[in-house]
Amino acid sequence: MATPLRRAVGLMLLTGCGQPLYYVDPDVNSPPIANADADAVATAGVSLEVDGRASYDPEGSALTYQWSLDSAPVGSALAGLQAPLSPNNDSSGVTQLVPDLLGAYVIRLVVDDGEVVSQPAFVIVDVLEAANPPVAEAGPDLTVSVGEAARLDGTQSWDPLGGALSYAWSLVLVPSASDVLSTDLGSANTAVASLSPDVPGTYVATLVVDNGIALSPPDAVTITVTGGNAPPVASTNSTVSAEDCTHVPLDCTDSYDPEGGDLTWYWEIQEIPEGSALTNDAFADRAAAETTFYPDVAGVYLLSCSVFDGTAWSDPALVKVTTIERVANTAPEVDAGTPRSESMGEAPCTGVGASATCDSCPAVDVQVGRDATITDAEDDALTIVWDVTEGGGEIDAPGEVPVTVTVDPVAPARAGQCTSERVEIELIVTDCPGAVTSDSTSASGECCGVATP
Repeated sequence: MATPLRRAVGLMLLTGCGQPLYYVDPDVNSPPIANADADAVATAGVSLEVDGRASYDPEGSALTYQWSLDSAPVGSALAGLQAPLSPNNDSSGVTQLVPDLLGAYVIRLVVDDGEVVSQPAFVIVDVLEAANPPVAEAGPDLTVSVGEAARLDGTQSWDPLGGALSYAWSLVLVPSASDVLSTDLGSANTAVASLSPDVPGTYVATLVVDNGIALSPPDAVTITVTGGNAPPVASTNSTVSAEDCTHVPLDCTDSYDPEGGDLTWYWEIQEIPEGSALTNDAFADRAAAETTFYPDVAGVYLLSCSVFDGTAWSDPALVKVTTIERVANTAPEVDAGTPRSESMGEAPCTGVGASATCDSCPAVDVQVGRDATITDAEDDALTIVWDVTEGGGEIDAPGEVPVTVTVDPVAPARAGQCTSERVEIELIVTDCPGAVTSDSTSASGECCGVATP
């Protein structure tokens, strides 16, 4: 704060001790000197006293104190007031200011001795914080139906300083099936807003009010929406750890329908690890609330459970199944069954001795494996393959038990002689961890020659 130098008019005499003594000419009036408090730090909303009683008049005349607000933060309502400081233009020497915004305020003081006005003195007030913030009141919790607008009432919000409030409503929770956003709130910047819910469920809105100095803490109101059909909600165990080639339990029984309706379940594979050949057949029962899943290799599987209430499907609930290689395993036991033989019929022959020739009997189908047995101690998923290892023949469906072997055509050497074609086949069984067991059997066809008349 700058204070003008004191100016005296008259003669300067020396006292006996050599100290100066001013003599004031009574016919000359010196201007008074304005002197106010040092710069200060204040709180918005709290009255600040500014003291100018250190001001004086060289002639000792009584002073009138004239206060003014030279500068205020942008937006301050004080800047437009005729008397932002009070009291003013009196002889008390003190005044009060109630800052309404954060920022810097410049207060000017001039004093008047009745004839001459002083040079101004200035006080800079920095307002760095607010007093009590405003209080948001979002109103009581509400219950409405789908299609009915909910009235959000914030009119009971208040400001301890008595200032005007601005309002800001927002949504912080909506049902998972809802498409409503905070931007869909009606009159979201007024004391009374509205919400038009699109699905049943629970909505939560918050209100924050602003008095121009500080924001209130948010206040929440819960809106329970009934009616219509809310989609069901699927819920399952989110993570599972297990060994591969085991029956992994899955549970979706915590799923529910908001209206209490009956549910239908549906399991599905979303992702499988590299090397897996699984399909949705890996579920023991895709339509059960509780089922098992059989992973074929170690790795991470992503599965989903969805539920249907007869009208709407839920969002899928995901479960991550992480598997490691199974530690213990017993190889499967295999018996390929009894060898089988079928007649190919008769083939006509001509000539005798070394010059005899016979036609071939046609190929014949022989079913093998009707008495085959395959067992596995761990009840593993098994891969079954039949393979021709010797002889002329083909297998049409090598993964089936029993299996049909087509024995190739064969011709006898002469009339009255029968010739057989024997096909050796092997049954190879591989369990889920990769242990292999095999066993062999055979399929034969017999062709007999007959003389042509």
